Amino acid sequence: MPIADRPYEHMNITGVKGLIQAEIAPIKALVTVEWRVKYQI
Repeated sequence: MPIADRPYEHMNITGVKGLIQAEIAPIKALVTVEWRVKYQI
């Protein structure tokens, strides 16, 4: 996948404040998918 198609890849959001649950849930879902692909589970 071209980098332009994955604009949030490698973004560090550690310590980000002010996000609401509706913003947090999709971020967690993306991290889970990436983790599963990386570790092939």
